[in-house]
Parts: sequence; C-alpha cells; structure tokens
Amino acid sequence: MLFGIVALSVVGMSWTLVGIVMGSAPRKGIDPGLVQLFGAVCSVLIGAILLFLLPQKHPAVRECLFPCLLYFSGGFLNCIMLLLMSKAMQHGPNGIIWVIIQSAMIFPFLTGIIFFHVEPKPVRVTGLLLILTSLVLFGLCKNNEVKGGGWKAVTFLAFLLTGVVLNCSSLPSYFESGQNVPPILRSVCTAAGTADQHHLHDRRQRHPRRRYLPRIRGTHRRGYEAGKT
Repeated sequence: MLFGIVALSVVGMSWTLVGIVMGSAPRKGIDPGLVQLFGAVCSVLIGAILLFLLPQKHPAVRECLFPCLLYFSGGFLNCIMLLLMSKAMQHGPNGIIWVIIQSAMIFPFLTGIIFFHVEPKPVRVTGLLLILTSLVLFGLCKNNEVKGGGWKAVTFLAFLLTGVVLNCSSLPSYFESGQNVPPILRSVCTAAGTADQHHLHDRRQRHPRRRYLPRIRGTHRRGYEAGKT
C-alpha cells in the first residue's frame, strides 16, 4: 500500500513536470519534440541495458507481442498528444487545458468497469474523485490567460488521445500475457513508440510533400517557430 501511494505521487509529480516543460519550451525557443526524443532515447538505452544485466524471466515472443504493441502504440500516440497539448497551451489557458487533458484518466477506469466487469468500489471512486479535484485546484492556480483562438479543438483532441494512451497502458494488465511482460520491457516499448513517432514527424516536416502521417496543422514546427517570436 505504501509503495503504491509513493509510486502514484511520483507519477503525479512527473506528469506535472511534463506539463510545465511542454508548455514553456516553445516560449523559450526550445523544440518540445527534441525534449521528448531525448527522453525516449535515454529510456530505450537504459532499459535495454537493464534487460541484459538484470536476471529476470523473459516470456516468449508470441506471448508478449500483443502487450508490447499496445505499449508501443501508447508511446507513439502520447508523443502526438504532448505536441497537441504544447500547441494548445501557447494560445489557451494553461491551467484549464491541463485539467481537461488529465481528466482523461477516467477512460481506463470506465473501460475496466464496462468491458472487464471491474467492481467500482467506494475506495476506487473516492480516489478518482480526489485526483480529479486536485487537478481542478491545480488548474485554477495556473496561468489561465487566453492568448488566441483555436485551442479548444486541439485540447479536445489531446483529451481523447490521452484516453487512448491510458487504455493502451492499462489493457495488458487484464490479460495473462500482459502480466508476464517485465516492467522494464514495458518502458522500453513505450519509449520506442515515442521515439518512432518523433522520427516520422520530423521526416514529414523536412519533406512536406510526403505524407507519413495525417497532417495535424500547427502541432510541431509552427508551434516551435511561434515560441521564438
């Protein structure tokens, strides 16, 4: 129980730092995509080294393929979500945007109840409500100045993507194959997805006539250039 509380607190603080970095990086002339790429590459390298050095049971490739694909997809989509969040925060109220996006944590909660018959115990519901309340209070204390239009649609898309990302991270735990995947391998797959998406996005920016991914206007280079002005 104590470890779970500490781990949850660390995750919450980490997400807060991510939000601060992704919101302030463009204003300081720093490409937020490079920040993500650096973190993803470090995570893959460190995780790969630990997988070889630490003695642990490695499941068969067939068993861990589906869970690893989900983790990879989560990292891939999470990179897009952070770019969208960074773009929205350049024009809209940072606190409100942060609350809306992070409220997507209700998606895996509802997925467990609807599709996997997880009992909504009072402790779980109370914990979720407390987290959402803390997010609201945090958002109200942040800068909520509106600097331009168009941020609502971008924020809503980031909200939906966050829900998908969280489901990609939580769905493997409902299956035996997902439970057998080592935690380090999960982190490596997630970070690899983030690095891969950034690579594809960067190639599309360098070669605009080639469509590697559907164009989402103003989520990367334009946001970076806007931060310079």
